[in-house]
Amino acid sequence: MNEILAEAGIENSEAISSATLNVRGVTKEKLCKWLSKISRILNEGAIPLLQDEAVKTEELQKEKIEDQKTIIELQGKLIVKKDDEMRAVKESMKSTIKEEIKFHSLVVTKSSPDALAPKKIHAAIKTVTEKEDRCCNVIIYGVLEVPEENI
Repeated sequence: MNEILAEAGIENSEAISSATLNVRGVTKEKLCKWLSKISRILNEGAIPLLQDEAVKTEELQKEKIEDQKTIIELQGKLIVKKDDEMRAVKESMKSTIKEEIKFHSLVVTKSSPDALAPKKIHAAIKTVTEKEDRCCNVIIYGVLEVPEENI
């Protein structure tokens, strides 16, 4: 390469062009010799390296595709697992809420028999009706309705 640069009168290989090689000192024979050397260098070195790199690049692309397929599969499995966990939590919450409601209703029914005594209800209604207008309706839950009861 140094020989080509010296004969052409240039400093670096980037300046090589047909114009820089078309000078008096560069003969057809020299051009053929240089072309032969460059062809040999390409055939023996650069082309095999480029081919090897092309094969490696293709292998890496295939590997990447397989890795992406694996990632997609794992994401699908993760989604299914999270859905199962969510269903389990939902079912657990349903049963917990049902148990809590039963517990609270038992507590209310056990602690409220005295509160639902007829005398206490009459007293509460009487107090309310004395203070407010009788146009309001009163609803008491948990007490049986007796026909023609005087409240």
